[in-house]
Amino acid sequence: MERVRQELEEYRDVDVENVLPILPVELQSYIKSCLPITRLKKVPMLRSVDEEVLRAICEHMKPIKYTNIRGRVYHSRDGEPLEKMIFIVEGDLGVERRNSATRDLLYEGDFYGEELVHWVSVSHTSFPARLPLSVDSAYVTNNDSILILMADDLKSVVSKFRLHFSKEITLRPDEPELLRSVQLTMLKKVPRFQTMDEEMLKAICAHLKPITYTDGTYIIKKDEPLRLMFFVLAGYVVTESYPHAVVRVGEFCGQELLEWASTISFPAKLPTALESARANGDVRVLALTFDDWFSVGHKFSSSS
Repeated sequence: MERVRQELEEYRDVDVENVLPILPVELQSYIKSCLPITRLKKVPMLRSVDEEVLRAICEHMKPIKYTNIRGRVYHSRDGEPLEKMIFIVEGDLGVERRNSATRDLLYEGDFYGEELVHWVSVSHTSFPARLPLSVDSAYVTNNDSILILMADDLKSVVSKFRLHFSKEITLRPDEPELLRSVQLTMLKKVPRFQTMDEEMLKAICAHLKPITYTDGTYIIKKDEPLRLMFFVLAGYVVTESYPHAVVRVGEFCGQELLEWASTISFPAKLPTALESARANGDVRVLALTFDDWFSVGHKFSSSS
């Protein structure tokens, strides 16, 4: 702090509203790490958002310090609407996972409730009618400090900066070359397809079907036959495995269907799904069903 004292004693032109530049580098780094905008930038979907938007979000982040409390204070419960994002400032946040006797702890600098960012990003023009449902329970205990961002406040900011958040892949049937290019790009994200012959990939593209699922609908159910794999075009899907995962726009789920069947032979029974996947809000996907995968595989194995 000696440098700070010298700067002030020498009556230099110091902006008292922004003394950060005259502080030691280590202290500058620490202070920056504590700023709400720095915490927001740790959220993957917010990293590329303009600072103007992040500053608008920061204005709605509310600090809470828990003192003299007994037991746990829950901020979300499994199966109930997810109403807020949480950023841990001090202490930790306990997370009880569905269908698990164990719990996770999130620590200073971590965040919880990223699903809300996906929820506000599913459409160019409107928000889903209902909040996403929490897939676990989160709580704080005594001496924990957090920042919270309520869903309504996030929605308010996003409504002003809609174009910064909308994440959607638009398919144009009237532009077949562009449509095929988008489909091929998505297919090539799947390891099994990356070394596949281009003609076979194009044949698979012809069988991809757009399907819309409403909020809460199960696309895949654990322990039931796996009948399709899918690519998310708009919205997002939550898997109910442990730990939970979010399948975002451009990502895929159900690739076990490909591993189960080669292009030469197909087992008599469908594989069993290892996890459930459900729509969190309305979701649009491109689906590849077992029957279509079988049809393409049979055609190319016969011609080889």
